[in-house]
Amino acid sequence: MEKRPTYDVVSNPFLPEKGEEDDLYILFAGHSQTKPGHQNGPRVFDYYLIHVVLSGRGTFECDGERFHLAAGDSFVIEPGKLVTYRADPQDPWFYRWIAVKGARAGQLLTRCGIDWAKPVVCGCGPELPPARTEGGKSWGAAGVEVRAGRRKTAAENGHAADEAGCPAGDERLLPACWIERTEETFRAREPGGALEATGCFHMLLAGFAAVLKPNRSREVRGLTRIERHMRQAAERLTAQFAEPIRIDRLAEQFGYSRSYFSKMFKKVNRVTPVEFLTSLRTGKARQMLRERPDLSVEQIACSVGYQDALYFSKQFRKVYGLSPSEYRKSVLRSAGDGKD
Repeated sequence: MEKRPTYDVVSNPFLPEKGEEDDLYILFAGHSQTKPGHQNGPRVFDYYLIHVVLSGRGTFECDGERFHLAAGDSFVIEPGKLVTYRADPQDPWFYRWIAVKGARAGQLLTRCGIDWAKPVVCGCGPELPPARTEGGKSWGAAGVEVRAGRRKTAAENGHAADEAGCPAGDERLLPACWIERTEETFRAREPGGALEATGCFHMLLAGFAAVLKPNRSREVRGLTRIERHMRQAAERLTAQFAEPIRIDRLAEQFGYSRSYFSKMFKKVNRVTPVEFLTSLRTGKARQMLRERPDLSVEQIACSVGYQDALYFSKQFRKVYGLSPSEYRKSVLRSAGDGKD
């Protein structure tokens, strides 16, 4: 069956906050069933542009490399890069795209595992976004007629869809749903839409990360239950070291006695939980003593989780061999000696 060419794009109706365009700002999102052999480029863009292929085939060229892509694959265009992408003459692709600008956007794409020498993601898909209901209506708030229209368009373009218009039967295609949700958000123009669109972008990248950086998830799956708990405990201490923390309560949250928890924590992390926490707190305090001369020792102690400044001083001396005041004086003296 011949695929009917379509093209639809919706721009972000929400004006960027001050500095947002330089940080992370969704410009627009859209979708298209391309004509056979349709080509875009060679050209450059001044924003990041992500395409997720739902059906059909095509090629993407970047830095002299050509990538042959199909349903479930994605390609990412970096600002300033000369690129060309072309639909297959016999089986032209249907894809969704999202355009983003800002330094933070590039950082997140790199963080999720995008290799800019090979900016493609083959066969990816996070879980389908959970349905949101408002007043008994579906998330899209489009009603039965619009959802039926989406299914009809999907069928005409050669890919199956669920009742919301998202691709059905192939988890590799599900990243496109986050782009589809962004399109709907922009059309709805509801309060909070800008935040929702940014959240969709993050979820799209989470799906990419699951494909591009699978080693950590495999590693975690290979751990025993106790090893996972001890790593989780270390992560919790790292995130919350400045808060009041009791090791016995932390152990209880994981279902262990304090003594057994401490034993297993040291076995996995090579130090006891108390030593781990002390290292985090005194390390941060050492940094603040150097960089925040406007804060007193008592204020720094409180900022890193110690309510008793005297106890903080004892712990700091135990780790670094100097009291906090002595350490700060030595830093200031060294800085003075280094001046011309």
